[in-house]
Amino acid sequence: DNGTEFNRLFDVFSEEHIYYAHPYASWERGTNENHNRLIRRWLPKGTKKMTPKEVAFIEKWINNYPKKCLDYKSPREDFWMAN
Repeated sequence: DNGTEFNRLFDVFSEEHIYYAHPYASWERGTNENHNRLIRRWLPKGTKKMTPKEVAFIEKWINNYPKKCLDYKSPREDFWMAN
């Protein structure tokens, strides 16, 4: 969340476009935590390696999972309806 990989972000983005969440404050990044929960249905903590096929399966499953915030449409459905 606030690792050293973000040190040079200000070289690319201005400050008002960067959002930092506090460590161990999961309520500050609800959407991220919801996606992590969905991923953990298929991928338990401690899993070391995954094949590209496994990653693609989870990605497809999440993109086809109905969301309350989208009136119970999947992100995939909502994307295609908007285009």
